[in-house]
Amino acid sequence: MHVKLTQAGYEGFTGLLGSIDFVDGVSTQSVSGQQSAGILNVVQGELVELGSPQFQPVVEEPVVEPEPVVEPEPVVEPVVAEPVVEEPAEPAAAE
Repeated sequence: MHVKLTQAGYEGFTGLLGSIDFVDGVSTQSVSGQQSAGILNVVQGELVELGSPQFQPVVEEPVVEPEPVVEPEPVVEPVVAEPVVEEPAEPAAAE
């Protein structure tokens, strides 16, 4: 049996805990009942078999970010002002 560390911060632990070597939170060699009890009294974990489903590494799917939607800018047509032509006022008729 191997020890798999499950306590937050120890899941990916690589190094020695006592005389037991760990890589990515799992002991590299099989441990005795006494060794596992000593480790599991200090750090939360569980006993696992190498071929068991709970020992299989979790493969995360890569996160694919959708491309941002770029809205086209509205096209503003220029407005041409027409000149204002005032008609000359007609002279008032004399009575």
